[in-house]
Amino acid sequence: MNFLPPDDAVLVTMHTALAGILIVAGIVALRTRFRRRGGFEASAVVTRGPQSMAIFTGTFATTLALFYAAIDVADAASGHKSFLVAADFVAIGYLFLFNGWFRNLVLASAIALTREP
Repeated sequence: MNFLPPDDAVLVTMHTALAGILIVAGIVALRTRFRRRGGFEASAVVTRGPQSMAIFTGTFATTLALFYAAIDVADAASGHKSFLVAADFVAIGYLFLFNGWFRNLVLASAIALTREP
């Protein structure tokens, strides 16, 4: 008896979640960019340390590997694998490399998971 969901369902679920995250990240980015601020506006440059960069690169690589594995084994992806791999790389790359809100979310989640009670 197989208790695992079908590969096609996993592929659809993963890409639906990725699309949802992209929509939320895009809305947050647009809202932040076009929101009118009061008279005081501050800017800062954040320098990430080696530990946070290791978290980003490790999470980025793991996420790409999970999506590539799902694409590789799902029958529904046959004939569209190259497109899905390229689209996933662009979408996940945007989230991890260019979207500050998502990068802060990843870092906050990693800190919360590694914090000792």
